[in-house]
Amino acid sequence: MGFRTAEADRLLKNCASEGRAYHGSPSYARVKAQMAGPDQLRILRRLALDSSSKLVGKNGESEALTPALRALIAEIAQHMEAGKTVSILAEQNELTTQRAAAMLGVSRPFLVDLLEKAKLPFHMVGTERRLYHADVLAYKTKRDRARHEKISRTTRTQP
Repeated sequence: MGFRTAEADRLLKNCASEGRAYHGSPSYARVKAQMAGPDQLRILRRLALDSSSKLVGKNGESEALTPALRALIAEIAQHMEAGKTVSILAEQNELTTQRAAAMLGVSRPFLVDLLEKAKLPFHMVGTERRLYHADVLAYKTKRDRARHEKISRTTRTQP
């Protein structure tokens, strides 16, 4: 499926001629920035924001994109354009303590200490601790906000 415009058709031909065609499963959730260059990502972002954009299947069946989906595609393209990695995860995706520690930029023992102090919710799967992705992101946001506020207070009080 893809955006069907003359510009998009040209884009797909260019990608195929440069060996960048994507032949993976449509459910593939990790998107690598190397799959498209900055020009293609800018075009994709612009097309996603166009209210007349729609998905067209191999058999010609088409479906208009909802505003929320168009905004999501545009945001993904924008992050990829900036060279960021984009991952799409289920909200209740479970993480190991090692993966959660990596997301937070801390050691696994430090994270386990946070869990034991009830700073972050977790549950047990057998003998292993698991955390929900949404909980880790919420903790990270709260921690980062507190850090920024502390830095702001410190810089305001200095002469």
